[in-house]
Amino acid sequence: MFTPVDLETMVFRRGLRGYRTKEVQEFMRRLTRDYEKLYKDNMELREELEEKKELIKTYQQMEETLKNTLYLAQGTADEIKSAGEKQAEVILREAQ
Repeated sequence: MFTPVDLETMVFRRGLRGYRTKEVQEFMRRLTRDYEKLYKDNMELREELEEKKELIKTYQQMEETLKNTLYLAQGTADEIKSAGEKQAEVILREAQ
């Protein structure tokens, strides 16, 4: 695959009427092939990035739901514990 330096330093030999057409055409074919591959890879990576972004959003929503569920569960557990302690106090008083 070509690098930017390859493109900058490419020198075509001159023929009778300028650059050798076949060399230029071959160079352009190779350049086009490499560019097409890079372009395709870039598009695939962009699509993959968008998919990952959507996945992250989904996981963030799940995380928020789990946090809320945990908060509610903790509150419910505290209420049950408090009610149990009060009931235990009542039972102890009645037993005395």
